[in-house]
Amino acid sequence: MMKLANILYLANSGDIFGGGQISLLDLMKGLNRDKFQPLVVCPATGSLVDKLEKMGVETQVIKMETLRRLNIFSWMRTVYSLTQLIK
Repeated sequence: MMKLANILYLANSGDIFGGGQISLLDLMKGLNRDKFQPLVVCPATGSLVDKLEKMGVETQVIKMETLRRLNIFSWMRTVYSLTQLIK
């Protein structure tokens, strides 16, 4: 049995409000689950998270700061949380 390749996707919203989220949903629909294990990280819960979970895609909600509100400590927490998922 071939080991699945893990893929981490970062979404900028937990809701569906534009093309990026729709493209992510389309990508998840077409992803070969026999070869790839996706994980989508969103900054909040919402309709995108709901749809992904209904599709069987693993999701994690991690509060992520935007570059507009750059706070070094918040960014360090976010980076730490993401590195724990990658390991």
